[in-house]
Amino acid sequence: MTQTNEGNTEDFFCPECKQHGPREEHQACMYERHSRQRRESMRVLRTAPDWLVTRRARELGMSPEVLAELEAKPCEVCDAPPPEAPKHNNAAVRSDTGAVVGTICQRCTKALGGLNHSPERLLRAYALLSRAADLR
Repeated sequence: MTQTNEGNTEDFFCPECKQHGPREEHQACMYERHSRQRRESMRVLRTAPDWLVTRRARELGMSPEVLAELEAKPCEVCDAPPPEAPKHNNAAVRSDTGAVVGTICQRCTKALGGLNHSPERLLRAYALLSRAADLR
């Protein structure tokens, strides 16, 4: 702090804009710094797998160890290996019963979602792809 003839003013070095001046002139800088620190702390939370696995396991009604072991397996539809951490394969859950039936990757999850998770639609898609007819 520095004393001036006009009264007390606070002179400090702003770490955001790298300039000296009264604190009141750097409120936007302080807000930006706080926002960046908050985003960085949220990024750490998003990549923390322990609490996420625990929450998903609780939602599915299984232990976190069993869920982590299941997500480390390759996709049962396309045999794609599990991706690098913090990403993982998903537990395949039946929409009608809520039963965990296996492991599925994100690409296959999207494909099944496009078919509304319907076994009948999946069989019709298989029949279409395995058809030998040439319609040209």
